[in-house]
Amino acid sequence: MSEIKAVFSINAGRSGSQYLSRMLGSGKNCVAFHELNPSGFGQALVDYHRGDDRKMRDVARVKYAFMETFFRKNLIYAETNHSFVKGFGWPLIEMMDQRSVAVVTLRRDPEKIIESMIRVRSLPLSSTGKFYNLTPERLNPIVSPPTLFGLTPAASYSVGKLVAVPEKILARVKKLIFGYPIKRYVPLRRYQENIIRWYLRETVELEKLFKKRFPECVYIDLDIDDLNDSEKIVDLFGRLGIEWEEGDITGVGIPANTKDRQKRKFLD
Repeated sequence: MSEIKAVFSINAGRSGSQYLSRMLGSGKNCVAFHELNPSGFGQALVDYHRGDDRKMRDVARVKYAFMETFFRKNLIYAETNHSFVKGFGWPLIEMMDQRSVAVVTLRRDPEKIIESMIRVRSLPLSSTGKFYNLTPERLNPIVSPPTLFGLTPAASYSVGKLVAVPEKILARVKKLIFGYPIKRYVPLRRYQENIIRWYLRETVELEKLFKKRFPECVYIDLDIDDLNDSEKIVDLFGRLGIEWEEGDITGVGIPANTKDRQKRKFLD
């Protein structure tokens, strides 16, 4: 295996990427980030999925210039950013020797991801959803997006966003008045969950395309539960060439990015 210089991850949000970053960063010869600016989110992501890759290529160029500062110090650069497979990873790998790049695929039970995304309100239907998630506005999606009320995928997404905002406001008002949240409108709730399921399937398909496009990268599959297994983390460090000593690896078994302040959840 060629010497690994950079490590990235392919995953949906709420899949343990910040957790992984914290552990990788405890290695002696590795510097690790989670979603370092420019992150690849925001308008760059929106434009990229509408067919305009200029901002995303700028993100990749800035990242590569930053990464080179660590390469010159013989340090491994790691960034566990779920915008990697959604955007900046594609132009970035074109600038690099594929054999020097390791990509960790993080997997988690889809239903647990859905539950987590709803809990922290990180949703494709939210007012900022399109800046962080894959949405049906994506040009030529691989997987056909779900629909609402028999509308087209694009129209369904537009209606879903329009209904979601006032419903959220109504729920907050009712909670203030009556002390309990409103039950979510069932068709919208199901559509929202289906949108997240679609997003997860679309991410898997992007992973397959990425592996086909860049076959010489080193690919490593991990389940989120593997991040709680010290032996598997030690094995991962060995495969990546990350140096460590007894007691160096931190974070195993300690949750990260739980967003406890956002645990408000509407009743079903």
